[in-house]
Amino acid sequence: MKNTMLKFLGILTASLMLAACSGNGAESQSLKMSGNKNRVFDYAQNVEYLPNMLIQPRDLIYSTRSGHAEFYCEAYGTVGIFMGESGNLNGMIDFRENAVELSLDLNPLKTGIAQRDPLVYETLDVERHPVAAFSGTFEPSFDHDSTEKQAITATGLFTIHGVTRELNVEGYLQNQDSGVVLQAEWIMDITDYGISTPRIYSVKISDEQEIRIEARLQPQLLATLSGTI
Repeated sequence: MKNTMLKFLGILTASLMLAACSGNGAESQSLKMSGNKNRVFDYAQNVEYLPNMLIQPRDLIYSTRSGHAEFYCEAYGTVGIFMGESGNLNGMIDFRENAVELSLDLNPLKTGIAQRDPLVYETLDVERHPVAAFSGTFEPSFDHDSTEKQAITATGLFTIHGVTRELNVEGYLQNQDSGVVLQAEWIMDITDYGISTPRIYSVKISDEQEIRIEARLQPQLLATLSGTI
């Protein structure tokens, strides 16, 4: 009798949490940027899953703390491509709302040449604006029963260097290894975000940056954004 009651209370509590997470006024659905480098996604840990009969993939929030982001741009006067990359892409997808939120700490961004990294940090002013982020929705809805790569279009707000602008991004979602893989890329003109075009050893860098991201997101039942973004 005691075990039955505990099981019932556990299911009831989880149901109430699901209802709270889906509320229209939930702060977890909004992305707020203020330049605090510690303001990154903090998902609930050690979540107890409900019985399989109560779980549907489309009811889950998927999240990652280790997505990959990189950018490419031409360096005029050279034959090489200037590149920066980071494995610190955090994010989540809520398939109930077709919502996606991504956050990248720019402090660990690396160019492959240690002497060049400080110039990138100075150009992006990471001391005052350490986080780049995207918050929006995507369409069409994801088919959880398919293993094919599915094209999506995400629409929302992208923030970098303290400037926020509307952004439409083409990408893909795909079921893979008990998770969902997200891929996307777009061209960013850094001058649109108040970023001055840098020079490296008198070599001018292109204003246009090709941004590429890839992340494997795992299901996080009842996941919440416990930190403030």
